[in-house]
Amino acid sequence: RKASHRRVRHKVHPQEAVGIDFGIETTLTTSDNEKFNIKEPATKKLKIFSRRMDKRVKGSHNRFKMKCKREAEYEKINRKKKDQRNKIVSHLTKTYKTICIQDENVSGWQKRDYGKQVNNSSIGGIISDLKNKSETLILVDRWYPSTQLCDVCGSRQEVKREERIFKCQSCGNIKDRDYHSALNVLQEGLKQQSSMEY
Repeated sequence: RKASHRRVRHKVHPQEAVGIDFGIETTLTTSDNEKFNIKEPATKKLKIFSRRMDKRVKGSHNRFKMKCKREAEYEKINRKKKDQRNKIVSHLTKTYKTICIQDENVSGWQKRDYGKQVNNSSIGGIISDLKNKSETLILVDRWYPSTQLCDVCGSRQEVKREERIFKCQSCGNIKDRDYHSALNVLQEGLKQQSSMEY
């Protein structure tokens, strides 16, 4: 019998590498200056069902009905978030061979003032999906100062949380804060990859 040979198909990526910055204002920004947002806050229906459920007597049939309606609305919101998340992750993993991200402390963000925003944006789910689905994922240390370093001259400066534009005091480089941060994540990730290869 002749041995059967299966043709191995190698994934073809249009582009080699990308850096990603995750944030509260914008869910994620890439080093190609693409911005993606997932914002699915609680709907009016959900708030109404929650209020009505709280007014019903515990253990009553009416309270159970409101609980079922509230859970159905929650599920609807979660399906929308998952659909958006899947589209973003699919786009990134099909477009780029190497994806560089910071090892973000998402649970730490949730414990601070950003709990609702983080939950609404599905950042944790996107990071988890990228770890599982990307061909090559490079994790940059969470303490790497991607926001503070100039992506052109490398000088470091303090950047306030509310500043949305990065302005380098040394070389005059001006960029959108998140885009500039994604470029730094890409540069640092590729450095790490290069050092691992040698």
